[in-house]
Amino acid sequence: MPVRLIMKYLKYVLAALVVVVIYNFKFAQFPISTQLKAEPATTETYDPRTDGFAVNLGEINYHDTLGVTEAGEEEPPPYEILSEETTQQLQPITVENEIDENLLYEHVRPGFVRLTPTGMKSIENEDTHELSMQEPYKYRMTNIRQNCGENIDTILDLSRYIYNDKHKFIMCEVPQAACTSWKRFWWHLAGFDGYKTIAGEKLIINGGYITTLNELPVHEALAKLKEYTTFFIKRHPFERIVSAHSSKFTNRHKEDTYKKRRGLSAANKFLPPFVHNIEIRRYMGRDFEEKLNQSFTYQALSTEQRDQVHQSVVSLNVGEIDFDIFTKMVIGEYQQRRPEKVDVHWRNSIDLCNPCAVNFDYVINFDNLHEDSNRLLDYLQRNDPEENKVFFGSRTNLVNSNYTYDKLHRLPKETVVDLLQIYKRDLDVFGFDDMNI
Repeated sequence: MPVRLIMKYLKYVLAALVVVVIYNFKFAQFPISTQLKAEPATTETYDPRTDGFAVNLGEINYHDTLGVTEAGEEEPPPYEILSEETTQQLQPITVENEIDENLLYEHVRPGFVRLTPTGMKSIENEDTHELSMQEPYKYRMTNIRQNCGENIDTILDLSRYIYNDKHKFIMCEVPQAACTSWKRFWWHLAGFDGYKTIAGEKLIINGGYITTLNELPVHEALAKLKEYTTFFIKRHPFERIVSAHSSKFTNRHKEDTYKKRRGLSAANKFLPPFVHNIEIRRYMGRDFEEKLNQSFTYQALSTEQRDQVHQSVVSLNVGEIDFDIFTKMVIGEYQQRRPEKVDVHWRNSIDLCNPCAVNFDYVINFDNLHEDSNRLLDYLQRNDPEENKVFFGSRTNLVNSNYTYDKLHRLPKETVVDLLQIYKRDLDVFGFDDMNI
């Protein structure tokens, strides 16, 4: 083909490309910035400014609308089609990373939300609940609010909040603080039979029976927090950890889930290679008792020394650990994880229920468990037939302040210092003393 003819075709092709480019420049759709438009609704929506979901207060719901202004007109693209000189001076329109004052919350992770100041106010009851108008209940509420101060963490773990629609109450579950007894009451007040004999696995949170706020749309969960009677049980954090050790890592209970899952690894990590010249990890397996008794070195030890060796070998094989190893495990977990990710049985109560963000109606003091609980139960069952009402009976609690003090007093000083630091927020907010340890 002659060169002149090729050049002619190329000229036509280039002319066509120029036309296409000019057309696209003038009429192509430019990216439209995301605007937040208010419409009557109350639904859970995505807020691009916080990289999370958000919901509004009252009757205004914010949602994504593309290219629509408040007047319903089309929004101009982020780059106006002006002269080349003017266009070069323009910058893209961006959405600032801030939370609108009308947004109630943002998602942090599954089950966790962070309340905004507006969100905190939306669930706050202006009037004191009738159960907390008298002392000492009124003082408990005001003392907590005062101790919270201005440094308030507004993250809520909604999986800890058990709700009951029939009697309109919400309990924030604090493990090792009579939570199982109160979940049995929940079972009865929800209309189920056999609250005294119901299997414990049916009372586990997220086990399919107990209803918790994380199962609801967040705006509905927040509405219940405002409308229902809310309460939790406060207990000294040191009593809680002593109780957790006793119930999860000793032979007091046959349930061995925590022994296998946490006790075995803790024993292997913190026990020394030798105890009284016995290489304790040589005695592993189902027949560890028989192997140990066949050891001449073991038999030559004193009774106290044999007990110490035997306990160490049991820990390695069964997961029953002493309180010293347990506290080391707890301290290590706090050093490696965020507070809200620590196991609930020894997590700070403030990270479970966050009374600095939620204005609870009533606080039960574990030291006065029966009276405080029965006072609340009487209120919740005020419209029930007398024959259907349930209350706390008298019982003796194994783990009390004296027992706890004795356990803590036996720990190394550095361990006690670490525990005081870990549970400082609970001690401060709830007004607990340090037990003089």
